[in-house]
Formats: sequence, structure tokens, C-alpha cells
Amino acid sequence: MNSKIKTYSLAKDTAKPNESFIPEADRRLKLGMVPNATALLRWEKRPRPVGGNPAWTYMVDAPNGAFAVSVGHIENGHASPFEVWVMGEAPRGLSALAKSVSMDMRSMDRAWLKKKLESLAKCPGQSFVMAMPDGINVRVPSEVAAFARLVLWRCNELNAFADEGGAMPLIEALMSKREPKTTTEGTLSWTVDVANVGTGDDFVLFLKEATLPNGQRRPFSIWLAGDYPRSLDGLCKSLSLDMRIVDVGWVLRKLDQIADAAEGMGGFMAQVPGKEKSSWYASTVAYIAALVK
Repeated sequence: MNSKIKTYSLAKDTAKPNESFIPEADRRLKLGMVPNATALLRWEKRPRPVGGNPAWTYMVDAPNGAFAVSVGHIENGHASPFEVWVMGEAPRGLSALAKSVSMDMRSMDRAWLKKKLESLAKCPGQSFVMAMPDGINVRVPSEVAAFARLVLWRCNELNAFADEGGAMPLIEALMSKREPKTTTEGTLSWTVDVANVGTGDDFVLFLKEATLPNGQRRPFSIWLAGDYPRSLDGLCKSLSLDMRIVDVGWVLRKLDQIADAAEGMGGFMAQVPGKEKSSWYASTVAYIAALVK
């Protein structure tokens, strides 16, 4: 990586340094320099050992139901965690998040995985007290946070972060270490309404956009507002971090992963993005993936 993002500013017409702000109809955050990077995966797809693979399962007694978090690993000289599943009465959208995090687990960048899990461990929602694997009760801010803490715990048990100081292709490929924040001048975002009558979801999806040095517009953050399961905030938090990877192929692959995410009684008809016709989507998550993509 030659350089990393250091600054960002609002994209404006060329103006003198002391000239006051001129309102624009198409104003977006303008990022400075960004590195060129290619996301590296240890496994392109889920490995399928002929003899199977070991996994460790934890139970979570959440306010809205009990669910299991199962972390699988491969013994190839050393234990390498590569996937996570959720089962039982898991909150809506958590299965899709687990599928997305599994791809992070299969990357060569352990620092990236740790950053992602630590971010999810702070995801707000309905807090509750859960028992950690060592028997100590801790208060977690949400079911998503409980999920992330357990995956972190298992990865630490397997010494997955022992080589954290090694290659960090994904960390180095971030357009910005933290999500860029606007000034009071604001920035533009792409906004769309989403309604799923079957599940009662009725919310607005926001995609905050930035302008790259080559003039390309890129979304870098996704937010929801309205009536929707708060567990989807975890998926949005994860995708927002993925969007900040310079190689757009990374987030596109993440979106492809959840494009067919199904949900019992959660399928619905919705307008195809960019077209007048409607199509069937297996879940609200699947439609979010189609909209963002």
C-alpha cells in the first residue's frame, strides 16, 4: 500500500481558500487519497473436509428466545476458525450476518476479523445479561453483540489472532480507518423506502455517499430508520465496514452472499431496483442486498 486516507473534505467547485461555502445540489463527501488493494481470502468458498470439521457451540438465552452460536474450525497444523452458524430462535437477520462474518473468518487478515467482531460487540439494541463460556455473567448491549462476543471468545481460544501482526491486506485497503463524518454542510445520500407486509417491516434505507479522487461515487455507510428488527443494525454495521474497502468487489461478494437469504413467511413481492417490474424476494435482507448492489 503506497498511502492511506488521511483527510476528507466536501466536494465543491474550485474556489478561493477564503471564499464562503456555496450550496450545491449534488454535494458529497470528497475523500483524499485511497490505497489500491485486493481482498485476500484463505478459502474462496467454504472448505468441505471429507471427514467433516470440528465445531464448538454456545447457547445464548436472549430476551426474545434462546439460540445457538456454532463456530467451526479446521485442524491444518493449527486450528483455523472459518465459519459461524446460528440456530434456534435467533433474531431476524442474524443468520445473514453469520454468513457474512464467515467470509471475514476465511480471509488472510486476522486483524480485520478482530476489528469487525469488536465493532459488532458494541452494536446497540435490547441489553441483557448472558453467561460467558467461563461462567461469568456479563451485560451485553444486544443479541448481535452477544453473537460477536462468543465468536471473539472462540477465536481467542483457538489463538486465531496470534499472527495479528502479519499481513493486513483488508485493513490496509480501508478508504478510511473510521467512518467519515460530515461537517454541518452535510452530504448527499441515496434513500429508498422498504415495506414487507408479511413481516411488518416498514423502514427507510439510507446509503451515505462519498466521491473518490477519480470522481467515482461510492456508498460508504448504510443505515435504517423505521419499523424493522434491530438485529438488522448488526448487518448494516458489518456492511458499512465492508463498503469502506477500496476494492468494490469485496462488498459485492458480501452482498451476493445474502442475496438469497430466506426467512420463514418472510418472502414478498417488491419492485426490482432500477426497473418498473416487481419480483419475489426471499426476505427483507435479500431485498436490502438487491437495493444496495
